[in-house]
Order: sequence, then C-alpha cells, then structure tokens
Amino acid sequence: MKQELFLKEVQDQQRVLSRVLNYYLAGDGRRVLSRAARLCARAARGPVFTGMGSSCYAPIISAHILNSHALPAAVWEAGELLYYHLDGLGPDNVLVAVSQSGRTIELRKIVSAVEGKMPIIGITNNTRSWLAQHSDVVLPLLAGVERMSSSKTYMNTIAVLSMLAWRCLDALDGDRKRELLAVPALLGDVLRDAEERAGQAVRFLGRPRFLHLVARGPSLSTAMQAQVILKEGAHILTEAQSGASFRHGPFEVISRGHRAMVFVPEGRTTKIMLELARDMAAQGSKVLMVTNAPTAETTSNIHVYPLPAVAEHVFPMLDIVPVEFLLLLLARGKGMEPGAITKGNKVTVRE
Repeated sequence: MKQELFLKEVQDQQRVLSRVLNYYLAGDGRRVLSRAARLCARAARGPVFTGMGSSCYAPIISAHILNSHALPAAVWEAGELLYYHLDGLGPDNVLVAVSQSGRTIELRKIVSAVEGKMPIIGITNNTRSWLAQHSDVVLPLLAGVERMSSSKTYMNTIAVLSMLAWRCLDALDGDRKRELLAVPALLGDVLRDAEERAGQAVRFLGRPRFLHLVARGPSLSTAMQAQVILKEGAHILTEAQSGASFRHGPFEVISRGHRAMVFVPEGRTTKIMLELARDMAAQGSKVLMVTNAPTAETTSNIHVYPLPAVAEHVFPMLDIVPVEFLLLLLARGKGMEPGAITKGNKVTVRE
C-alpha cells in the first residue's frame, strides 16, 4: 500500500528538527538568532507573538519561558490583534510575526500597519515570502515542503521560538543546548512505535466522535494544535481547554460516553492535572493520558501513553506525536486521506 503523505511528513519531523537545531545552535543561524534576541531583549514592553493556527499556538511555549523569567511577552491570534489590539502596540514592543508560508493575510495587514514603528521579526518556512521581505530579521524554519495538516512546520516553529526565548534571556548555554539537541533522538524513539501505541489508544477510546483536549502550561500549545489538526485532518469534533477552564464548567458534561485526551508533563501543575484526569475518569470519562509523570497509572478508564522524561517546556516537541498518529488512524478508519485539506487551502489568503 502506498504510504500516506501525512505519515511521511510526520516521520520526517526528526530529520528537520535536527537540521533546524543544528543550524541555530552550531551553524550559520547563530548570528541571526542573536540579532533577533537582542531586539526582543531591548523591547521594554517585550515581544508580541502573532500568527494564525499552528503559528499562534507554538508561541505559547516561548511566552511561558519568557514570562517565567520576568521578561514580558504576549501571544495574540493575528485576526484579533489586527482589529482589536493593534493600537496597544508601540515602539517599546517587538512584533514576532509567525507564518509558515509568509503569505497569511492577517499577518500581511499587521506588518503593513506597524512597519517602521517597531522592529519586526519574521519566522517563516519561505525566506522569499512577503513576510520575509518586510521583516527586520528573518528566522527560517527549514522544515522543507509540507502539503498536509501541519506537522514538520509546527515542530520547527516550536524549536525556533524556544531557542529565541532562551537566547533573549542569555540562557542558551551548554546545558540548554544539550537539552535541545537531545530531542531529535528522543523524538525518533517516540516515532518508532507510535502507530502501534496509537492503535492501542484508538481501541481504548473506541473511535470517538468528539474529543476534549485538556492541558496546562506549555502543553496547552499541543491541545490547541490537536484541536485544529484532528478537525482538519480526521474530521473529529474537538475542543481544547486549559485544565483550569475545564474544571470550571465543562466538567459537567462528563458521562460514560465522554472521551478526553489529557496532557500531563512533569512540571508545575503535574499533581493538579493528574487529579483532574482521575476525577474525570471517576465520573465515567475515558481519558487518554499523555504523560511522563512516573506516578501516572493506567486504570479501567485511564489509558497512559508514556513519553520520555524531559523538561516541561520541551515536552510539546514529543506530546504532539500521539495526536498525529491518532489523526492518522482515525482518518484511515473513516476511509479518508489522513491530513488532507479538501474544503479550504493550506495557505489562507482571504479573511
């Protein structure tokens, strides 16, 4: 059987992640990364990250890194920033505009409005794009061609933004570099048996028609990305929620037919998220728990999908893989081409 294009792109993530990490940590990208970091560090009101879809979710991780080290940072969906928050930006900000294609319509309008008023850092997979031509500094994603629901570009956006954040803090030192450079090998390990493990997850969940995606902290980016690609690439109805938001209301929808995917890395809120997952299971929900917490346990209503022990801000480079393979198997089960975009376009150039 011909291998699906989405599967090929997912499996290529290890290679392109290794390439982008080496480019910025040991190659020609070091200088341009330092230039971008200086712009961010000098901005009294901090960087404002903006993008659409995956390009809006990946910056959640870099904002967590910066804010947790007392450097202010904000993330805005580009459509909302354009019409409702643009007047709040000024020369004390730096705009970090993220667009895989470099042609996203909302980004073009934002950049056109602020060009010359504040520094602009463009992060794109196309260094000849409109965004690249209108940015003061361009950070290429180096993810190669991607035709299906985003996987490689999302992975590399996380990597580039994480390196930018640590460089802003002057903390991209030997230990941090080793931490990041170790990820491709870990990712390869996770990818190696991901289809088999996703099959176990599908049997546990029972091919859900609706799935809640619940996370906190950096992994909230994974929940948001999962919400989009599962809808887009497998036509599964989903809703992403922070763990706190889920507890404040949506918890009431839990019944024996409820299904959820909960992301629980070792970190600041591990205990809270484990308790939430257990409470959900006690109310009848089937919970697929993606975690590296050693205290996580499989029960009749909790299926643990274990991942390697990594820092909380690195976990989103690994915990997206179970989502991608869940998409693959659920789409196959419907007779669909996994990850195919059939009603719109991969690049959105119309509001």
